[in-house]
Amino acid sequence: MKDQLLNEVLTTIGQNVYTLRHKENEKLTTVAKSVGVTHSVISKIENSNYESLNLKLLVQIANHFNVPLNTILSQNNIS
Repeated sequence: MKDQLLNEVLTTIGQNVYTLRHKENEKLTTVAKSVGVTHSVISKIENSNYESLNLKLLVQIANHFNVPLNTILSQNNIS
């Protein structure tokens, strides 16, 4: 149950980061440089494969896209 919930949360976050990045027409490297990680970390987040995700990084990503943290965490589709 716990693993399933974690996977659902990581999937939601990944989809939202991907959508925001594509909406802004930004490359992985642009977002990564802005938040202080490698492009592979952003890729892993978008693909729900980054289990070391922490609140600080989520806040930095939200700030990069100038959206509330809730937007990154929301299960509602970003349009």
